[in-house]
Amino acid sequence: MNDSRGVISEKFGRVLIIICCLTYASAYLGRLSYSANITAIAADMGVTKDALGLVGTYMFFAYGAGQLVHFFLAKYYNPKLAVPLAAVGTAVCNYLMTVATDVSVMKIIWMINGICQSFFWCNVCNMQARYLRRSQIAKCVMWLGFSYCFGTFAVYAISAVFVGINWRISFYTYSAIIAAAAVAWVIMSVAIGRAKLTDDETEPASDIAATDTVKPTKLYTGYFCRMLSFVALVSVIMAFIRDGVIMWFPTMLKDKFGLADGYAVTITMAVALMSTVGIYMAKAASARIHGYLRIMGLALFSISVAFAAGILFYNLDIEIGFIVAFAVAVCFIYCIGNVITGKIPFGVRKYGNVGGLSAMLDAFCYLGSSIATYTFGAVAEKSGWTAVLIMISVISVIGGVSALIGSRLVRRDSLTDELL
Repeated sequence: MNDSRGVISEKFGRVLIIICCLTYASAYLGRLSYSANITAIAADMGVTKDALGLVGTYMFFAYGAGQLVHFFLAKYYNPKLAVPLAAVGTAVCNYLMTVATDVSVMKIIWMINGICQSFFWCNVCNMQARYLRRSQIAKCVMWLGFSYCFGTFAVYAISAVFVGINWRISFYTYSAIIAAAAVAWVIMSVAIGRAKLTDDETEPASDIAATDTVKPTKLYTGYFCRMLSFVALVSVIMAFIRDGVIMWFPTMLKDKFGLADGYAVTITMAVALMSTVGIYMAKAASARIHGYLRIMGLALFSISVAFAAGILFYNLDIEIGFIVAFAVAVCFIYCIGNVITGKIPFGVRKYGNVGGLSAMLDAFCYLGSSIATYTFGAVAEKSGWTAVLIMISVISVIGGVSALIGSRLVRRDSLTDELL
């Protein structure tokens, strides 16, 4: 392996950005595969919504716990090895789900999958932070945002094709694609190891290192950590809404409007594709609005409005209005997600470890996810989907208020004002 602290060529950097995008998109296949097929699994196994949601909770909890560990250890990992090993693990877990005959067994398999999944994000970020030129970072952040949009779209597209035949075929397909992504990553890593590395013309090579070259206390001051807690809270709220909505949206459509499984999944797939608009929204907003917390606060208020409209359309049985309201909300959700796991971590690139901060914020995201999968199902089982929609709207307002309060406080310090 080439140990020089230089960066790869701009042309090779574009290849690295695309491979990282496709690799993380394939990881999303292995992460959301259960969510995309939950309606079919429910019909096949005949279990309640809260029991099914608990399987997802196990995975998201394991993922979030893993990310907290990676906050401290990510700078020591070798992404060239960690990513393909994680891919093999998640591919195997997806295959094992097809032979599981009991929900209790699925919970264990999916928890192990969460541990494997937790290795992807920090290592994909560190790979790019280490080898890309500074001029390519903005493009890298945007394509990382696209990766989970593409992955969400693909997982529901595959499910839509096979859900009417047998949901297990979808899991076989996910496993094969993830394995192929692991091979592509290994090939790219070998190529980087043989590449000629040069100094970045616009930034000292020492600033590009994925390991900390600056004392952590220079970034993680007491005030910075207190302000970061506002981002952490928004992360929990955003992911609670995102994964709860994405997981249960097909079931809402089926329960309320009587849509067939395949049709409901296809609509969810289309809504997922709309999430790419959210990435462009994050780019446009960050160019016009100072402060990431302010951007996220405004986006959360927009989400609350969208879901309030969704409640109205839901109770009036206006199917198209309900779907459009959800699509609008999803755009704002993914706008926030790109800010949290892309723009903020890469913003600290010159101060410290990108992968560590991205792992920590992702951990808070999946704390919200682990709460959502069970909570949405349990509330729906007891009080119906209208209660779920009201819950989302209220939580969005709480998150919006918190973010805007934080956006005022960060101005008191030059570092937090710059980064948050």
